Amino acid sequence: MPLLIENFGRNSFVNYQINVPEDGDYDVTIRYLSNADQTISVNNTSFSFESTNEYWCNYFVTVPLKAGKQTLNIKSSGSASKVQLAWVSFKKH
Repeated sequence: MPLLIENFGRNSFVNYQINVPEDGDYDVTIRYLSNADQTISVNNTSFSFESTNEYWCNYFVTVPLKAGKQTLNIKSSGSASKVQLAWVSFKKH
């Protein structure tokens, strides 16, 4: 899923439409960089990640998804001033 979001600071969010083949838990991978610790949620499943010192890193989280067209809601609630998201992928757990 190509995506590049810069300045993904506090209270920023993006809704991303996906087509889920079947009900179940999915591993979501987010490629990001950050200049400080940050909290991100994916469909209300929150996780925190440490500063990457502005190097690109991957973060993995498992979320339950239902079959069909779904919206991944990715929201920032941390205080980092520089957060970028490069891409998001998902696969069946």
